[in-house]
Amino acid sequence: MRIHSNFPNYKAYSQFAAIPNTLNVLRIYQHQGKETPEKMISSLADVHTVMNAPQLMRIKAAKLIQQKYHSYQQQKAGAEINTVGIKSLTNAKAGCSYFYNAQDELVARTPAKFQPAGKGNFKQLVRQDSQFVQLHIYNDTLDIDKSQYNLLMMDQLKHHPSICPALYVNDSTMIAHNGGIEVAQLIEQGDKIPLIHFKSLLEDLSSLHNENIFLHDIKPANLTYKGTHVRHIDVENLFAADYNDGEDGIICTPEYTTAHLTNAIFNGDPLADQNHDNYSILLSMIEATSGDFFQQSTTGNPQRLFGLQGSALTRAQYWIQEHIKPEYQTQVEAFVKLPGSNVDATPLIDMINWK
Repeated sequence: MRIHSNFPNYKAYSQFAAIPNTLNVLRIYQHQGKETPEKMISSLADVHTVMNAPQLMRIKAAKLIQQKYHSYQQQKAGAEINTVGIKSLTNAKAGCSYFYNAQDELVARTPAKFQPAGKGNFKQLVRQDSQFVQLHIYNDTLDIDKSQYNLLMMDQLKHHPSICPALYVNDSTMIAHNGGIEVAQLIEQGDKIPLIHFKSLLEDLSSLHNENIFLHDIKPANLTYKGTHVRHIDVENLFAADYNDGEDGIICTPEYTTAHLTNAIFNGDPLADQNHDNYSILLSMIEATSGDFFQQSTTGNPQRLFGLQGSALTRAQYWIQEHIKPEYQTQVEAFVKLPGSNVDATPLIDMINWK
């Protein structure tokens, strides 16, 4: 008898078995003469050892797992969907909560480790482990439809690997997949990211633009790096159909946009949203691949009026000559000078010389 034969499919078994301390209540009874010592199942590996155990032991283990699984299913089915479209179950003994969508699929859990507080403008990191990060929303002044955002993330955005999944699990908490270290932190340390590790992100950015999804607040602090991939985080202010049409303005960071470019967006320029994303990711890539931020303005206003000038432009020109295909170099140089006037819709992914 296979241990997972009591489940509708192996995915259901694996999802159930992955929840800590649920299996901890199961006991295997090993009959040795008149004694019946108990062995606690504390991991999935312990369950698999049952497969090679005597038949009676396997039957007892399977029945116990089936019983606990049915109890777990009943609790999950009975949990109420909250205002952001999420169900939750809490294991007080483990100090952990598990979150499900309306289809009862496990979508997140609270991370295992508390984290010294790190604040952004709207959210504070409170817990993290190798899989998830938990964020407390302490500044909820943005007009975000959290339920609609969750639907967008669990439907359309889940097909875009450059976006690190993140969900509102209640009105004041987000749980996100751990995408790695922030690119901004790497730049602060003087570390460099190979340009090739941005390739999958740019491929996906082109796909997002083809679906009329625009991120707008791209910057090193909203990018993470793990392994060989850079990914987007904090995307809840993006533009997408039936979610955010931009009528209430855009959220962006002054250093990674220009006044001319944002005006083009407000004036309905059909390429302005794409230009905005391309300009901000281009500046972010130049900084990340060189391990150094652009020097900030000395005027007190970090937002440029039109584009790069002076030493910043010279630096960008050297980067363009090294990393942009020759046939696009003049065009990209003009773009960083005046992104709000660009009329070429060529995706950035196609302009880079990936060597």
